[in-house]
This record gives sequence, C-alpha cells and structure tokens, in this order.
Amino acid sequence: MSEDFESFFLENEEEGEGQDISQSEKEALLESLKVKSNQIFIPFDGLVKEVVHHVKQNYDFIISVNGNKGDGKSTLAYQFAKKADKHFNLARNFIYNGSDYSEFEGKIKNLPQYTPVVVDEAIESLYSQEWNTTLQRNLSKLFTTSRKQNKIVLLCMPFFTDLNAGFRNKLVDLWVQVLGRGVAVVFRRDENIFNADKWNFEFMQKLLSKRGKAGSRSRFLTTNILQNINYLRWNYPNFVGVTTFEQLSEEEEKNYLNFVNDTGKFEFDLYDGSVKTKELKQSLGRAVAWLYKSGADVKKLSEKLNLSVYSVRGLLKGRVWI
Repeated sequence: MSEDFESFFLENEEEGEGQDISQSEKEALLESLKVKSNQIFIPFDGLVKEVVHHVKQNYDFIISVNGNKGDGKSTLAYQFAKKADKHFNLARNFIYNGSDYSEFEGKIKNLPQYTPVVVDEAIESLYSQEWNTTLQRNLSKLFTTSRKQNKIVLLCMPFFTDLNAGFRNKLVDLWVQVLGRGVAVVFRRDENIFNADKWNFEFMQKLLSKRGKAGSRSRFLTTNILQNINYLRWNYPNFVGVTTFEQLSEEEEKNYLNFVNDTGKFEFDLYDGSVKTKELKQSLGRAVAWLYKSGADVKKLSEKLNLSVYSVRGLLKGRVWI
C-alpha cells in the first residue's frame, strides 16, 4: 500500500544508480525553497545538534535513513555520526552486518551515553517480511528497553516500509529520505495518540490516488524535486523540511570501503550489465532459486553464500537467472 507513496521520491530515478545533484543545482534548490516555501531548509549541523540535545534529556532516538542504492544513505549517516560524536570512528560507530545481535547489544549497552550507532544494512535484521524471527524480537525488546542508554541509532535501508511496521510506528522518531547525493527530506513521527498510523501512509495514499484518478501517475509524480517537496510540505502532516549533507573525502571513502570489505558480506551489483557479470548472475540466480524452492530461507542463503540479504532478495525478486 505505502510503496506507491514512497515511489513519490524514487519513481523517476534509474533503479540502482545514485542521482547526482550538482552544487549549483543544490544551491538553486535551497534558494527556491527559502523564497517559495517560507524557509523550510534545515541546516544539517542544526539537525544533529537538535537530536543530540533531545537524547541528553534522557531519551533515545532512532532515525530511518532511506533512498536508492548509491544516493548517499551511508554518507548521510556517516556525516551525522561524525558530527554527533567527537570520538567517531567506523569500528566504534558502525554496524555493517546487521545479523549479529551480540554486536547490537554490545554497542547499545557498552558505548557511552549519546553515542550514535549506524546500522548500515538494517534490512539484514529488521526486514518487515521477517518480522517474527528471533533476531527481530530480540532487537525490538532491546530498543524498547534501552532508553536509559540514550543512544542515537541510524538505520540505513532502501525503503522505509521495509521496516517492521510495529518497530516503525513505535520506535522510529525521524524518517530521512535521501533524494540524491547531498539532499534529503526529513519527516517526523505523528505523536497524536489517537492515530495508529504514525506516518500517515493511508492518508497520503488516498490523497495521491485521488490526484491520480484524473490521469496517469505523472500528474503527481514529477521529476521536479522542488514541486514534490512543496507538495509534501503542504499536504503531508509529517513533513519537517529539507537538509543537505557533504560527500565523504577520498580518504573517508577509502576507509569506509575497507571497513565494509573487512566486516560486511559481499553485496552483488545487480545492475552491472557486463557480459561477464550477466553470466555470473544467471548461474548464481539458478542456484539460489533452486535452493530457495528446496526450502532454504533468505537468511540461510545469505549466510551460506556470503551474500548480503539485499543481494539474495534481488536475485530472487528480479529473476535475473532467466
């Protein structure tokens, strides 16, 4: 139901490729926002300071960072954690392979108060279609009972709706949707106690459906970022504003990639169109499909093949072996 609402951001991008937004485009966008939208720009440093201030009032804080592969989810989370923690380093602040509960528990319980923790592949542990696993039950309990730890947790995954619905409605405080490299739109949870749908997906789905009845989806899904942002600003109750973030330096990017290679599972590039990769995908896809039909679940396939859960699902969902 809510994936159509999320496609408001993603419909017009090449799937699997990051969208570049130049500095001049970013500046023009922000200037337009300030003029036409009554200063809805949120300085990134200000956003970080506001969240840190909040957890220092004896709270925890969970942020879901979402967007297409390559658009900058990890970069935004990296920059946030670096600004929030003067002792920042990848080994301290990042969890790449989210399937290890002991690592979650260790960082949440043992790191100092107010420390940001980035879960870079949160789909590994909190995917909505695997909501009843032991790992998810343990994580929900950990996050529910760990307020006194006063941690800031950033969960990076492609779609906000990939998160377990109960976790999303009860525990996530901010939804940050990356629109392209360097630009993101921010939403907050609805605190109305009489509203069970804390992110108002049903409301927005009905609103967008009404607009779509008069014609094609293109009537309300446009490639103009400013138009989409202004539409959300006036119609979506959870809308907060727009922020921008810097790219990683060459050294930071190198360190990050080394960290991923050392600690994470291989993530298969499903969108590489080379002949060699196509042949590999066909062979791997056939094997994955056969194992899946034989009773192996996605998690087991991920562990046995040393592929990320994201890659296994992509091979199955995309039927790239055909």
